[in-house]
Amino acid sequence: MIDDLQIIKSIGAEGILKENPVDKTPGGTIAYLKEGLSFNSRWLRYVYLTKRILSLFEANSNFTWLDIGCYYGGLQGLVKKYRPNAKIFLVDFNHQLCRSYIYLKLLYSNAKHILPNQISSNFNLDLVHDGSIVYIPIEKYSLIKIKN
Repeated sequence: MIDDLQIIKSIGAEGILKENPVDKTPGGTIAYLKEGLSFNSRWLRYVYLTKRILSLFEANSNFTWLDIGCYYGGLQGLVKKYRPNAKIFLVDFNHQLCRSYIYLKLLYSNAKHILPNQISSNFNLDLVHDGSIVYIPIEKYSLIKIKN
């Protein structure tokens, strides 16, 4: 794991790690402390991916992100902190979406959270507001349409 920490430093993501200690996140229980940093192996991966994603989009950009297999929302929570205008679409099993919702709602209570029961056959991705988080169960994925 120390090698992973060195990679985080080498790509310039140490600031993200310092600003987001894993032991201060909702539900964060297992953390290693080294050099004033709080992390675990999953969190280092999320910090790495966050740095890579942030490098693709400018600070005020309103990009759309489709994430298939979101787990509990840790990565999405980090990206949203730095790119609050991003539209985030999470596709997963219902129990995973529930975990993501609980975590992301705690972090971003003022964001628009679109839940599975709000997705129907006439759901239009283009009408989702910037900064929204949409929770799509896999059985409803085929209902999603882009109607430019």
